[in-house]
Amino acid sequence: MVQVSPINLTMTGDATVPWSLIDAVTFQDEIGTITVPKGFKTDLASVPRALWSILPPFGPYIPAAIIHDYLYVTPLVSRERADAIFLTIMRAYKVPRWKRITMYLAVRAFGWRHFKGDTPTHE
Repeated sequence: MVQVSPINLTMTGDATVPWSLIDAVTFQDEIGTITVPKGFKTDLASVPRALWSILPPFGPYIPAAIIHDYLYVTPLVSRERADAIFLTIMRAYKVPRWKRITMYLAVRAFGWRHFKGDTPTHE
């Protein structure tokens, strides 16, 4: 079972990462727990502006996007695992299938440009 703690955000005033967590966010599944720290900055879903009419940067996938952003800048898990967690959380939050598959395929195809976690410290 997938669980994500409540999410509280505030605006940062920075156009590149406009949101910051007011409280830590915890993701838990059968494999383990990941905590995104208070103050972590995110752009939510990194969707090109031209696609915002069908995939805005905010929606029921916000929890997945925040945790995915965090996993991309920390060496906690591999890129493949980070992307799988992204998909799992979207499924748990009942994001429509076409949206979650589209977003998952986009991070698989283009996410390598943003992935900073070189060597996972645990899987």
